[in-house]
Amino acid sequence: SEKEIKELEQTYHQFYTWNNNKQQQITPQIFSTIFSPVLPAILIPAIFDAFDENRDGSIDFKEFACGISAACRGPQIERYKFLFRVFDRDHDGVLSHSDIIYMTPCLIEVAQFVYVSDEHIKTSRELYAHMIANEHESVLL
Repeated sequence: SEKEIKELEQTYHQFYTWNNNKQQQITPQIFSTIFSPVLPAILIPAIFDAFDENRDGSIDFKEFACGISAACRGPQIERYKFLFRVFDRDHDGVLSHSDIIYMTPCLIEVAQFVYVSDEHIKTSRELYAHMIANEHESVLL
């Protein structure tokens, strides 16, 4: 809605003016400062990269709005795609073996931030067991 966009613009303005930033963009340093209280430190660079779609090292308003929508507001499939982008470190559309190795400590760190139900653990274990049993070294989107 128009009201939500206005609120998002105000939030974005507050973020990019953090530490007197005149660029009107969110830098990795600002992103880290703002989100480190609520996100595990190990994930902040990867989440920043998922927002920074044009890979210019900063987040403009369009990237911010799209990232928030994909991560928090969009349909479940869009949220999954966003998470995929977080862990697809070389941005090739494939979660390689090394991406999955990187993902493991990230998920352990996240588990310390949020409550994980037994169902989530069971599903994760089933997925991992399936991958091992079928000798999969990557996950495709």
